[in-house]
Amino acid sequence: MNRSPFLTLFLGVGLLATGFLVGYGFQSRASQSARLQGQPTPTPASTPSPPLVKGLHSSTDGNLLAWTGIWDRSSRAGIWVFDVKRKRARLTPSPLGWQDYVWQWRADGRALLVTREKIPRATADAKAGLYQTPVDRASLASGDVQSMTPSLPTGEKLISGTYAPDGTLLIKTRREPKNLFLAQDGQATLLDSAAQSYGQNRAVKQNGKTIIYAVRDVLTSQTGAVALYRIENSRAVQLTPDLQDVAWSYVSPSARYLVVAREDSESGDYVWTLYEIGAQKARELKSQTVPADAISVYWSPDEKQILGAAGEKLWTISIPSLTVKQIGKRGDWNADDATWIGNENSIAVVAGGILWEVNATSGQATKLWEFPKQFWD
Repeated sequence: MNRSPFLTLFLGVGLLATGFLVGYGFQSRASQSARLQGQPTPTPASTPSPPLVKGLHSSTDGNLLAWTGIWDRSSRAGIWVFDVKRKRARLTPSPLGWQDYVWQWRADGRALLVTREKIPRATADAKAGLYQTPVDRASLASGDVQSMTPSLPTGEKLISGTYAPDGTLLIKTRREPKNLFLAQDGQATLLDSAAQSYGQNRAVKQNGKTIIYAVRDVLTSQTGAVALYRIENSRAVQLTPDLQDVAWSYVSPSARYLVVAREDSESGDYVWTLYEIGAQKARELKSQTVPADAISVYWSPDEKQILGAAGEKLWTISIPSLTVKQIGKRGDWNADDATWIGNENSIAVVAGGILWEVNATSGQATKLWEFPKQFWD
Protein backbone atom coordinates (compact mmCIF):
# COMPACT_ATOMS: atom_id res chain seq x y z
CA MET A 1 0.00 0.00 0.00
CA ASN A 2 1.36 3.43 -0.95
CA ARG A 3 1.91 5.93 1.86
CA SER A 4 1.82 9.66 1.31
CA PRO A 5 5.06 11.58 1.97
CA PHE A 6 3.30 13.41 4.80
CA LEU A 7 2.32 10.13 6.55
CA THR A 8 5.83 8.75 6.18
CA LEU A 9 7.32 11.90 7.68
CA PHE A 10 4.81 11.79 10.60
CA LEU A 11 5.63 8.16 11.44
CA GLY A 12 9.34 8.83 11.31
CA VAL A 13 9.14 11.76 13.66
CA GLY A 14 6.92 9.74 16.04
CA LEU A 15 9.34 6.82 16.18
CA LEU A 16 12.27 9.15 16.72
CA ALA A 17 10.47 10.86 19.59
CA THR A 18 9.51 7.52 21.17
CA GLY A 19 13.06 6.26 20.93
CA PHE A 20 14.37 9.45 22.48
CA LEU A 21 11.98 9.23 25.39
CA VAL A 22 12.65 5.56 26.06
CA GLY A 23 16.36 6.06 25.73
CA TYR A 24 16.31 9.09 27.99
CA GLY A 25 14.39 7.24 30.61
CA PHE A 26 16.77 4.33 30.51
CA GLN A 27 19.80 6.59 30.56
CA SER A 28 18.35 8.56 33.45
CA ARG A 29 17.86 5.45 35.59
CA ALA A 30 21.24 4.10 34.62
CA SER A 31 23.03 7.35 35.31
CA GLN A 32 21.19 7.70 38.63
CA SER A 33 22.25 4.17 39.60
CA ALA A 34 25.80 4.98 38.58
CA ARG A 35 25.82 8.13 40.70
CA LEU A 36 24.62 6.16 43.74
CA GLN A 37 27.18 3.40 43.35
CA GLY A 38 29.74 3.52 46.09
CA GLN A 39 27.56 5.69 48.32
CA PRO A 40 25.98 4.27 51.50
CA THR A 41 22.24 3.74 51.40
CA PRO A 42 20.61 5.91 54.07
CA THR A 43 18.90 3.90 56.82
CA PRO A 44 15.49 5.19 57.95
CA ALA A 45 15.51 6.36 61.55
CA SER A 46 13.85 3.80 63.81
CA THR A 47 11.14 4.82 66.24
CA PRO A 48 12.27 4.31 69.86
CA SER A 49 10.35 1.63 71.75
CA PRO A 50 9.14 2.41 75.28
CA PRO A 51 9.84 0.15 78.25
CA LEU A 52 7.37 -2.63 78.92
CA VAL A 53 5.26 -2.25 82.07
CA LYS A 54 3.79 -5.19 84.01
CA GLY A 55 2.28 -5.68 87.45
CA LEU A 56 0.87 -2.16 87.90
CA HIS A 57 -0.73 -1.87 91.35
CA SER A 58 -2.07 0.92 93.55
CA SER A 59 -1.55 1.06 97.29
CA THR A 60 -4.77 0.78 99.29
CA ASP A 61 -4.82 4.52 100.03
CA GLY A 62 -4.24 5.38 96.36
CA ASN A 63 -1.18 7.53 97.08
CA LEU A 64 1.44 5.25 95.54
CA LEU A 65 1.68 3.15 92.39
CA ALA A 66 4.20 0.40 91.79
CA TRP A 67 5.07 -1.61 88.71
CA THR A 68 7.75 -3.69 87.03
CA GLY A 69 9.51 -1.99 84.12
CA ILE A 70 11.55 -3.89 81.51
CA TRP A 71 13.85 -2.16 79.02
CA ASP A 72 17.14 -2.41 77.06
CA ARG A 73 15.78 -5.12 74.75
CA SER A 74 14.39 -7.07 77.71
CA SER A 75 17.78 -7.36 79.41
CA ARG A 76 17.14 -4.91 82.27
CA ALA A 77 14.28 -4.58 84.74
CA GLY A 78 13.39 -2.90 87.99
CA ILE A 79 10.69 -1.85 90.44
CA TRP A 80 9.25 1.63 89.93
CA VAL A 81 7.38 3.40 92.74
CA PHE A 82 5.37 6.52 91.83
CA ASP A 83 3.85 9.15 94.12
CA VAL A 84 0.50 10.16 92.58
CA LYS A 85 0.29 13.55 94.34
CA ARG A 86 3.93 14.62 93.99
CA LYS A 87 4.23 13.21 90.44
CA ARG A 88 7.56 11.64 91.34
CA ALA A 89 8.93 8.23 90.38
CA ARG A 90 11.87 6.24 91.67
CA LEU A 91 13.51 3.14 90.23
CA THR A 92 15.10 0.31 92.19
CA PRO A 93 16.92 -1.84 89.59
CA SER A 94 16.67 -5.62 89.74
CA PRO A 95 19.85 -7.71 89.40
CA LEU A 96 21.10 -7.64 85.81
CA GLY A 97 19.13 -10.08 83.69
CA TRP A 98 16.41 -10.59 86.33
CA GLN A 99 12.99 -9.07 86.91
CA ASP A 100 11.12 -8.52 90.16
CA TYR A 101 7.47 -8.85 89.17
CA VAL A 102 5.14 -6.84 91.41
CA TRP A 103 2.21 -8.96 92.63
CA GLN A 104 0.70 -6.96 95.45
CA TRP A 105 1.05 -4.16 97.96
CA ARG A 106 1.01 -5.13 101.60
CA ALA A 107 -2.11 -3.77 103.33
CA ASP A 108 -0.17 -1.02 105.13
CA GLY A 109 1.34 0.25 101.87
CA ARG A 110 4.89 -0.14 103.16
CA ALA A 111 6.02 -3.26 101.31
CA LEU A 112 5.60 -5.06 97.99
CA LEU A 113 5.33 -8.77 97.28
CA VAL A 114 7.32 -9.71 94.16
CA THR A 115 8.51 -12.79 92.35
CA ARG A 116 12.09 -12.76 91.05
CA GLU A 117 12.70 -14.60 87.80
CA LYS A 118 15.16 -14.62 84.93
CA ILE A 119 14.71 -12.61 81.77
CA PRO A 120 16.92 -13.11 78.66
CA ARG A 121 20.67 -12.93 79.19
CA ALA A 122 20.64 -13.18 82.98
CA THR A 123 24.15 -12.40 84.22
CA ALA A 124 23.85 -11.38 87.88
CA ASP A 125 24.13 -13.90 90.67
CA ALA A 126 20.57 -14.01 92.03
CA LYS A 127 18.00 -16.57 93.09
CA ALA A 128 14.47 -17.01 91.80
CA GLY A 129 11.63 -16.99 94.30
CA LEU A 130 9.09 -14.96 96.22
CA TYR A 131 10.34 -11.83 97.97
CA GLN A 132 9.07 -8.92 100.02
CA THR A 133 10.66 -5.52 99.54
CA PRO A 134 10.04 -2.59 101.92
CA VAL A 135 8.99 0.78 100.45
CA ASP A 136 9.94 4.10 102.02
CA ARG A 137 6.88 6.27 101.37
CA ALA A 138 8.86 9.51 101.62
CA SER A 139 11.83 8.72 99.37
CA LEU A 140 9.95 6.06 97.31
CA ALA A 141 12.98 3.78 97.60
CA SER A 142 12.37 0.06 97.81
CA GLY A 143 14.87 -1.61 100.11
CA ASP A 144 16.68 -4.93 100.20
CA VAL A 145 14.46 -7.85 99.31
CA GLN A 146 13.55 -10.41 101.96
CA SER A 147 12.98 -13.99 100.83
CA MET A 148 9.43 -15.17 101.43
CA THR A 149 9.80 -18.46 99.57
CA PRO A 150 8.69 -21.25 101.90
CA SER A 151 10.16 -24.72 102.10
CA LEU A 152 8.30 -26.65 99.38
CA PRO A 153 8.21 -30.38 98.60
CA THR A 154 10.76 -31.67 96.12
CA GLY A 155 9.75 -30.98 92.53
CA GLU A 156 7.50 -28.01 93.26
CA LYS A 157 8.17 -24.76 91.39
CA LEU A 158 6.69 -21.54 92.72
CA ILE A 159 4.53 -19.55 90.28
CA SER A 160 3.04 -16.78 92.40
CA GLY A 161 2.11 -15.68 95.88
CA THR A 162 -0.39 -13.29 97.45
CA TYR A 163 -0.93 -11.96 100.94
CA ALA A 164 -3.77 -13.56 102.89
CA PRO A 165 -5.73 -11.36 105.35
CA ASP A 166 -4.09 -12.99 108.38
CA GLY A 167 -0.58 -12.26 107.15
CA THR A 168 0.11 -15.71 105.74
CA LEU A 169 0.91 -16.25 102.07
CA LEU A 170 -1.16 -18.11 99.49
CA ILE A 171 1.30 -19.91 97.22
CA LYS A 172 0.57 -21.36 93.79
CA THR A 173 3.05 -23.88 92.38
CA ARG A 174 3.66 -25.69 89.12
CA ARG A 175 4.09 -29.40 88.59
CA GLU A 176 1.70 -32.30 87.92
CA PRO A 177 -0.65 -31.79 89.68
CA LYS A 178 -0.64 -28.04 90.41
CA ASN A 179 -0.93 -27.17 94.10
CA LEU A 180 -2.04 -24.41 96.44
CA PHE A 181 -0.14 -23.93 99.70
CA LEU A 182 -0.63 -21.64 102.68
CA ALA A 183 2.77 -20.51 103.94
CA GLN A 184 3.72 -19.16 107.35
CA ASP A 185 7.09 -18.86 109.08
CA GLY A 186 8.79 -20.48 106.10
CA GLN A 187 6.62 -23.60 106.20
CA ALA A 188 4.01 -24.52 103.60
CA THR A 189 0.77 -26.41 104.23
CA LEU A 190 -0.91 -28.09 101.24
CA LEU A 191 -4.45 -26.76 100.74
CA ASP A 192 -5.63 -28.12 97.42
CA SER A 193 -4.54 -29.72 94.14
CA ALA A 194 -5.57 -29.31 90.51
CA ALA A 195 -4.91 -31.82 87.76
CA GLN A 196 -4.27 -29.17 85.10
CA SER A 197 -4.24 -25.60 86.37
CA TYR A 198 -5.74 -22.94 88.61
CA GLY A 199 -7.60 -19.88 87.44
CA GLN A 200 -8.24 -16.96 89.76
CA ASN A 201 -7.97 -17.61 93.48
CA ARG A 202 -8.69 -15.35 96.46
CA ALA A 203 -7.87 -15.60 100.14
CA VAL A 204 -10.44 -13.85 102.36
CA LYS A 205 -11.29 -13.77 106.05
CA GLN A 206 -14.74 -15.05 107.01
CA ASN A 207 -15.88 -15.70 110.59
CA GLY A 208 -12.31 -15.27 111.77
CA LYS A 209 -10.96 -17.92 109.39
CA THR A 210 -8.91 -17.72 106.20
CA ILE A 211 -11.00 -19.12 103.35
CA ILE A 212 -9.75 -19.70 99.81
CA TYR A 213 -11.99 -19.37 96.76
CA ALA A 214 -10.40 -20.90 93.68
CA VAL A 215 -11.40 -21.79 90.14
CA ARG A 216 -9.83 -25.05 88.99
CA ASP A 217 -10.55 -28.16 86.97
CA VAL A 218 -13.10 -30.69 88.21
CA LEU A 219 -10.98 -33.73 89.03
CA THR A 220 -13.71 -36.20 88.04
CA SER A 221 -14.57 -34.48 84.75
CA GLN A 222 -13.76 -36.17 81.45
CA THR A 223 -14.53 -33.04 79.40
CA GLY A 224 -12.15 -30.47 80.87
CA ALA A 225 -14.77 -28.77 83.02
CA VAL A 226 -13.81 -26.28 85.73
CA ALA A 227 -15.69 -25.03 88.79
CA LEU A 228 -15.44 -22.62 91.71
CA TYR A 229 -14.39 -24.19 95.01
CA ARG A 230 -14.48 -22.96 98.60
CA ILE A 231 -11.42 -24.30 100.43
CA GLU A 232 -11.26 -24.40 104.23
CA ASN A 233 -8.83 -26.48 106.28
CA SER A 234 -7.68 -28.27 103.10
CA ARG A 235 -11.26 -29.34 102.31
CA ALA A 236 -12.72 -28.19 98.98
CA VAL A 237 -16.47 -27.73 98.39
CA GLN A 238 -17.67 -27.22 94.80
CA LEU A 239 -19.92 -24.14 94.58
CA THR A 240 -20.82 -24.01 90.88
CA PRO A 241 -21.96 -26.66 88.44
CA ASP A 242 -19.32 -28.00 86.07
CA LEU A 243 -18.44 -25.11 83.74
CA GLN A 244 -17.54 -25.90 80.13
CA ASP A 245 -15.60 -23.92 77.52
CA VAL A 246 -14.38 -21.30 79.97
CA ALA A 247 -11.94 -18.81 78.44
CA TRP A 248 -11.14 -17.13 81.75
CA SER A 249 -12.67 -16.45 85.17
CA TYR A 250 -12.24 -13.82 87.88
CA VAL A 251 -13.22 -13.81 91.55
CA SER A 252 -13.83 -10.40 93.13
CA PRO A 253 -11.43 -9.36 95.94
CA SER A 254 -14.03 -10.00 98.67
CA ALA A 255 -15.07 -13.29 97.02
CA ARG A 256 -18.63 -11.99 96.65
CA TYR A 257 -18.78 -12.37 92.87
CA LEU A 258 -17.44 -14.64 90.15
CA VAL A 259 -17.27 -13.71 86.46
CA VAL A 260 -16.95 -16.49 83.89
CA ALA A 261 -16.23 -15.61 80.25
CA ARG A 262 -16.82 -17.80 77.22
CA GLU A 263 -15.93 -16.89 73.65
CA ASP A 264 -18.79 -16.32 71.20
CA SER A 265 -17.56 -18.12 68.08
CA GLU A 266 -19.82 -16.12 65.77
CA SER A 267 -19.09 -12.56 66.92
CA GLY A 268 -15.63 -13.07 68.42
CA ASP A 269 -16.79 -11.26 71.57
CA TYR A 270 -17.21 -12.83 75.00
CA VAL A 271 -20.29 -13.85 76.93
CA TRP A 272 -19.85 -12.98 80.59
CA THR A 273 -21.82 -14.80 83.26
CA LEU A 274 -21.97 -13.26 86.74
CA TYR A 275 -22.40 -15.41 89.86
CA GLU A 276 -23.04 -14.35 93.44
CA ILE A 277 -20.98 -16.54 95.77
CA GLY A 278 -22.50 -18.08 98.88
CA ALA A 279 -21.03 -20.39 101.50
CA GLN A 280 -22.61 -23.48 99.94
CA LYS A 281 -23.51 -22.41 96.40
CA ALA A 282 -22.80 -19.77 93.77
CA ARG A 283 -25.99 -18.36 92.26
CA GLU A 284 -26.07 -17.33 88.60
CA LEU A 285 -27.26 -13.73 88.25
CA LYS A 286 -26.95 -12.66 84.63
CA SER A 287 -25.20 -13.18 81.29
CA GLN A 288 -24.20 -10.44 78.86
CA THR A 289 -22.14 -10.11 75.68
CA VAL A 290 -19.06 -7.97 76.28
CA PRO A 291 -16.65 -6.70 73.58
CA ALA A 292 -13.58 -8.89 73.10
CA ASP A 293 -11.54 -5.70 73.48
CA ALA A 294 -12.49 -5.57 77.20
CA ILE A 295 -9.65 -7.78 78.36
CA SER A 296 -7.32 -7.77 81.37
CA VAL A 297 -10.02 -7.39 84.01
CA TYR A 298 -9.60 -5.23 87.13
CA TRP A 299 -12.23 -5.04 89.89
CA SER A 300 -12.91 -1.62 91.41
CA PRO A 301 -12.31 -1.48 95.19
CA ASP A 302 -16.08 -1.26 95.89
CA GLU A 303 -16.71 -4.11 93.39
CA LYS A 304 -19.38 -2.07 91.60
CA GLN A 305 -17.39 -1.87 88.37
CA ILE A 306 -14.92 -3.90 86.38
CA LEU A 307 -12.29 -2.20 84.24
CA GLY A 308 -11.44 -3.82 80.94
CA ALA A 309 -8.09 -2.63 79.60
CA ALA A 310 -5.11 -3.82 77.51
CA GLY A 311 -7.16 -3.54 74.28
CA GLU A 312 -7.55 -0.59 71.94
CA LYS A 313 -10.18 1.00 74.19
CA LEU A 314 -10.94 1.25 77.91
CA TRP A 315 -14.22 -0.13 79.23
CA THR A 316 -16.23 -0.35 82.43
CA ILE A 317 -18.71 -3.13 83.13
CA SER A 318 -21.20 -2.34 85.89
CA ILE A 319 -21.93 -4.92 88.58
CA PRO A 320 -24.43 -6.60 88.83
CA SER A 321 -26.16 -5.26 85.67
CA LEU A 322 -23.17 -6.07 83.38
CA THR A 323 -23.86 -2.81 81.52
CA VAL A 324 -20.91 -2.04 79.22
CA LYS A 325 -19.59 1.49 78.68
CA GLN A 326 -16.55 2.77 76.84
CA ILE A 327 -14.40 5.17 78.87
CA GLY A 328 -13.86 8.29 76.78
CA LYS A 329 -13.45 8.26 73.00
CA ARG A 330 -9.82 7.28 72.55
CA GLY A 331 -9.49 4.10 70.52
CA ASP A 332 -5.75 3.45 70.44
CA TRP A 333 -4.80 2.81 74.07
CA ASN A 334 -3.26 -0.67 73.69
CA ALA A 335 -2.25 -0.34 77.33
CA ASP A 336 0.57 -2.31 78.92
CA ASP A 337 -1.31 -2.45 82.22
CA ALA A 338 -3.88 -0.58 84.31
CA THR A 339 -5.24 -0.39 87.85
CA TRP A 340 -7.83 1.47 89.90
CA ILE A 341 -6.29 4.24 92.00
CA GLY A 342 -7.26 3.57 95.61
CA ASN A 343 -10.96 4.12 96.24
CA GLU A 344 -11.26 6.94 93.71
CA ASN A 345 -13.29 6.77 90.51
CA SER A 346 -10.11 6.98 88.46
CA ILE A 347 -7.68 4.55 86.94
CA ALA A 348 -3.98 4.53 86.16
CA VAL A 349 -3.06 3.40 82.65
CA VAL A 350 0.40 2.90 81.15
CA ALA A 351 0.51 3.05 77.35
CA GLY A 352 3.42 3.87 75.06
CA GLY A 353 5.75 4.72 77.92
CA ILE A 354 3.36 7.26 79.47
CA LEU A 355 1.48 6.98 82.77
CA TRP A 356 -2.04 8.43 82.61
CA GLU A 357 -4.77 9.07 85.14
CA VAL A 358 -8.19 8.56 83.54
CA ASN A 359 -11.54 9.49 85.06
CA ALA A 360 -13.67 6.35 84.81
CA THR A 361 -16.86 8.37 84.25
CA SER A 362 -15.88 11.23 81.95
CA GLY A 363 -12.91 9.60 80.27
CA GLN A 364 -10.77 12.69 80.82
CA ALA A 365 -7.12 11.63 80.67
CA THR A 366 -4.34 13.48 82.50
CA LYS A 367 -0.69 12.75 81.80
CA LEU A 368 1.08 11.99 85.08
CA TRP A 369 4.56 10.94 84.02
CA GLU A 370 6.67 9.64 81.14
CA PHE A 371 9.63 7.27 81.16
CA PRO A 372 12.93 9.18 80.77
CA LYS A 373 14.39 8.75 77.28
CA GLN A 374 17.38 6.71 78.48
CA PHE A 375 14.97 3.82 79.15
CA TRP A 376 13.65 3.74 75.57
CA ASP A 377 15.19 1.27 73.11
